[in-house]
Amino acid sequence: MLLTKVSPIIDKILLFFVSVVFAIAIAGYFSRDTLLISITAITLALSLTALVGFYKERKTGITPKKERDIELALLQFYLEPKVFAFDTVFSALNTRYNCKISNSNNNDFIVLNSTAVYTYLTPKQLDFAEFCTIYNSRPNIESLKKLVIITAKGKHSSLARELSVLELDIAIEILSSEQTYNLLERLNALPPTKHKLKPTRLTAKEFLVGALSPKATRRYLLTSLLLISSSFFMPISIYFMIFGAICLLLAILSKINIFRQ
Repeated sequence: MLLTKVSPIIDKILLFFVSVVFAIAIAGYFSRDTLLISITAITLALSLTALVGFYKERKTGITPKKERDIELALLQFYLEPKVFAFDTVFSALNTRYNCKISNSNNNDFIVLNSTAVYTYLTPKQLDFAEFCTIYNSRPNIESLKKLVIITAKGKHSSLARELSVLELDIAIEILSSEQTYNLLERLNALPPTKHKLKPTRLTAKEFLVGALSPKATRRYLLTSLLLISSSFFMPISIYFMIFGAICLLLAILSKINIFRQ
């Protein structure tokens, strides 16, 4: 959860500084006025950063407010017994469809027509091992054609890779957190808010833990390689080299995980 909060901030910071460096190089072709170059570079960088952020929101359809609403709504399931999630989804689906409960290998499924639904509303992504357990315990119904798994964190990248090459005998659909939220919202089944989120204020230590986590290594390394390789073709190469070296250092610190939770 911490990395999820910090990653967008790091992405914006990297985009801003990379934009500043490139803007300085381009503006340097047309002027030698340091103040003019600085103002132009910062203005262009701010505009590009804001434009990319706006484009991402339009593309995903998830604003920061909706992302927080989704997180808060699905949090209610984590702190309740597993049966709470199952009962909530079953009651919601049963208001519109003729559902029944099927217990298979101690796993409860909601069955409607030729579809089996499994609730996996836990604070972790669905990985391949857990998927296999669910798939192998699916109801033994001859007419079963589809398995829908409702999750709060979506599927793990390893599961996505496995599913892309597997040919299974029934269709598989794994809902993301947004799809789960939208489904519950359409069914008027969002759980009451018993547990609240603290204000999103990151301490310096929390920011460093998220910013220098091993998962951030690739982000810094790619930025470093881009800047250092570009320095050989740009007139003001020193800016590219300095910022590239800083990103390379951050990549190393992230890889060795210097700050741990």
